[in-house]
Amino acid sequence: MPEYFEFPDSPFKQANIITFPDGYSILHREKIIHTAQVDDHYHLVTEFDTLGAISFKFYGTSKYWWIIADVNGIDHPLILETGNTLIIPKLNNLNGI
Repeated sequence: MPEYFEFPDSPFKQANIITFPDGYSILHREKIIHTAQVDDHYHLVTEFDTLGAISFKFYGTSKYWWIIADVNGIDHPLILETGNTLIIPKLNNLNGI
């Protein structure tokens, strides 16, 4: 039976680490669903962009990279497609952040 851990003081407060008997662990969480708002920002991805750097540019910290990934349907945060335009939501437009 997998073991579940919750993180109430984390940005992943609605997440669980599931550890299986063989020692393998995964992070399971609900992704953020966001409908574009008129006051959202947009960012055109360039060759050396990272989600952490984009987060820092718009939020003043790199810790919200995962919000940008969720909102834009990015499953592999280290792989950004140059030329794509990303939605950068305002944090106050998101529930639970």
